[in-house]
Amino acid sequence: MRKSKTMKRTLCLFLCFVLVASMDYYAMGDNGASQRKKILDIQNQNESLENKKDSAEKELEAINKKLDDFGKALMETTEKLRKKKKEIQANQKKLARAKKKEEKQYEDMKLRIQYMYENGDMQMIDLLFNSSSVSDMLSKAEYISHISEYDREMFQKLSDTRKEIEAIGRKLDAAKKKLENLKKKQKKSIAAMKNLSEKKEAEIKLYKGQLAQNHVDEKALINEIRSIIQKEQAEQKKNGTEDKMSTPHAWPLPGHTYLSSNWGDRAGRKAPHKGIDIPAPIGTPIVASGAGTVIWAYNSKSAGMFVGISHGGGVVTEYMHMMAFVVAPGDKVSAGQTIGYVGLTGNTTGPHLHFGVKVNGINVNPHMYVG
Repeated sequence: MRKSKTMKRTLCLFLCFVLVASMDYYAMGDNGASQRKKILDIQNQNESLENKKDSAEKELEAINKKLDDFGKALMETTEKLRKKKKEIQANQKKLARAKKKEEKQYEDMKLRIQYMYENGDMQMIDLLFNSSSVSDMLSKAEYISHISEYDREMFQKLSDTRKEIEAIGRKLDAAKKKLENLKKKQKKSIAAMKNLSEKKEAEIKLYKGQLAQNHVDEKALINEIRSIIQKEQAEQKKNGTEDKMSTPHAWPLPGHTYLSSNWGDRAGRKAPHKGIDIPAPIGTPIVASGAGTVIWAYNSKSAGMFVGISHGGGVVTEYMHMMAFVVAPGDKVSAGQTIGYVGLTGNTTGPHLHFGVKVNGINVNPHMYVG
């Protein structure tokens, strides 16, 4: 994806050079110059829009990542709050039972204390007359004392338990309140992030819309330039001033004769090379090697921007990996006419032109037809 975007920007930057270069072959009037200026303005704007869009997409990715993190954190907080509420409910039930036990113990203790206090004298007389011995009497008196002490200890224990449960309850309530406040803050953060995400998506949509419209405008301008070229060619042909090539097939990349890969080369290939590769800077004009008719011009996954020209007699020349072409199927071209520009499209590791020749559908050595 990144490579594709880089290639697009590279194509945009060199398109202006492409159209200027075409003037070397065709003396276009003011209309052509005006259109080239408009394309240059569009390409400059596209470069800025692409950079802004890329930056906005990165920001959106970061925002959505934070939004996802906030969402997960909110889910965790919500789950913790649910568990905390459940703990509070359990503690409240426990506290209610503890209070009930404490109250019952307190009421029982009060009754026993009151009874012992009100009947203290009679109890002592009973101890004296009903005891079989002094030791029996002391034992019964000690039992009465133990009952009172038991009540006091039990009540204190129950009271301490209640206080402990109440302390736990206060801590649980504080923890619950803290979680509720955290949940509110997280919801606010998520709402703010969603709002920011929506704004960023709208911004990206705007950039894409502007780029799409620029693409339409750019294509229309290129078609206008193509029309100007065709009209001027027709005029030159009518006046007998068209460029006549001394040989039927000219070199397709004037000024660049070095071959990075020749016909039949197998270096790094599974099959013999079916053409010649001529390296040149992106944007270098590519010319038709001979007069003929354009039979295809399209974007191939492997060949990139790809043009084929029929020269009659079963001879077809092929031009691959262009950054752009300025001809369309059915166009009549003359030898030396600019048909496109060196690029980096399709399966290629560097800017170059792959030039091939077919005779009756069979690839032949291009050197048989060009220098």
